[in-house]
Amino acid sequence: MIEHYEFGKIVVNTQTYTTDIIILPNNQILSWWRKSGHNVVNEDLEKIYKSKPEIIILGTGKYGIMKVSDEVYQYCRKHNIKLIAKDTQAAIEIFNNEKSTSKSAGFHLTC
Repeated sequence: MIEHYEFGKIVVNTQTYTTDIIILPNNQILSWWRKSGHNVVNEDLEKIYKSKPEIIILGTGKYGIMKVSDEVYQYCRKHNIKLIAKDTQAAIEIFNNEKSTSKSAGFHLTC
């Protein structure tokens, strides 16, 4: 459960993070560094893909600056993964309300 988000800070299960994170279906939380910064490519999601999620929720930043590449959408379609990319606040609301136990997420905390 994500309890709080503000520019540059997210609180998940009472733990505070000040860097971008990914959350895997087993609730493991990892730092998330992308190869191209504000452009998400398949390489940036390898740990998420390996977890075999049914749903991937991406928070694209406070102002939605981060972009998801076409190759990510194509990969998800090919592997029957539902992909949702929204500004980080909207993505958090979706993540918190999503009932699937096979969900993964990546959250960009700034921009």
